[in-house]
Amino acid sequence: MNVREMLENIPGGIEETIKKKAPKISGRIDNIVVCGMGASGISGDVLRDYLKYESKIPVIVSRATKLPKFVGKNTLVFAITYSGKTEETLSSIKDAKRKRAKLVVISSKKMGGKSILVPKGLLPRMGLPYLFFSILMVLEKSKIVKRQASYVKETIKVMKKLDKAKVKQMADKINKTPIFYAPEHFACVVTRMMTQVNENAKMVSHYGVFTELNHNEIESKDFNKFNVVILRDREDKETQRFIKLAKHIIGRHIEIKSKGNSLMARMFYMIYFCDWISYFLALRRGTDPLKMPAIDYIKTH
Repeated sequence: MNVREMLENIPGGIEETIKKKAPKISGRIDNIVVCGMGASGISGDVLRDYLKYESKIPVIVSRATKLPKFVGKNTLVFAITYSGKTEETLSSIKDAKRKRAKLVVISSKKMGGKSILVPKGLLPRMGLPYLFFSILMVLEKSKIVKRQASYVKETIKVMKKLDKAKVKQMADKINKTPIFYAPEHFACVVTRMMTQVNENAKMVSHYGVFTELNHNEIESKDFNKFNVVILRDREDKETQRFIKLAKHIIGRHIEIKSKGNSLMARMFYMIYFCDWISYFLALRRGTDPLKMPAIDYIKTH
């Protein structure tokens, strides 16, 4: 399967994911930890940003070989490893068991215990939607979050309606090193956008969030050397004011607006938009998104 086919299949893949049987977690849960590297870790970032203002249970993302010290029997740990071979995550699974945490493993490889299988044969980074919605189904089944069906339905709908010709036009405007900015609640989206451009298009890129960047990065005198891409959503009035001020200083930039009513739909519309941008950038640069020579070198040495 090539990268374009993987991208085309994502909305349908979400439909299949939410039909799967998810394990139920019982008992008291004080916090949630998602451990994973690369796109697996970004699934935790998406969950954190999605639940930040919806749930009283904090979500922490761990990108390390050990879990935080606070993890214990009242912690729900999602160990995410698409390949089933990620060293850091396998180490975290052992740590979760030692700490007697509630553990759910999500992978394309059978891992035993409470787990969910996602489709094999994808680039790990293309597994993000399958990983995230697997987590969400566990949380819904365990009544940690309310029913998500209407939000998921809208999310799939807006993703299927994505205008790829418009995305390509946007990608064609990126001819310098890109910098991606977004409001703080979309931090996961610009993180994803940066890493997709890194891996698919083999380009250096950077990201920042409003309004934090207005306290440091905005002093930079080099914005004209980059393509600044600003992602917009339904910001509050104060954030809108700060973005407007930043745009005045930044000058020329590209702007992308979210679509959808629910936060989930808007978030995944933007993630999908960004995935396609990275694909079109790869085509224009003549790079093969399937090949990862630098990462392969690191893994084999």
